[in-house]
Amino acid sequence: MNKPFKVIDPFSILFVDRSGKLRRAYCPFFVRCRSPVDRYVLNQMVAVEMVKSNGNESSIEFLISGRSYQHRFFEIVS
Repeated sequence: MNKPFKVIDPFSILFVDRSGKLRRAYCPFFVRCRSPVDRYVLNQMVAVEMVKSNGNESSIEFLISGRSYQHRFFEIVS
């Protein structure tokens, strides 16, 4: 029996864009802040340096300016 596996790439992320197409964004890519977090304000654009995950979709983090933030605070700009 084949075991499922996930390929995690710390320098890119797959996402579905607004038109429903599957896309890959390579680091550095830009995200927009969806809610204020730390020093970032609503709608501020920032660059993601690296993508981190422990294999669980809900634990995806973006490395921004050397600090990790949960992906839920940001929206990928495509």
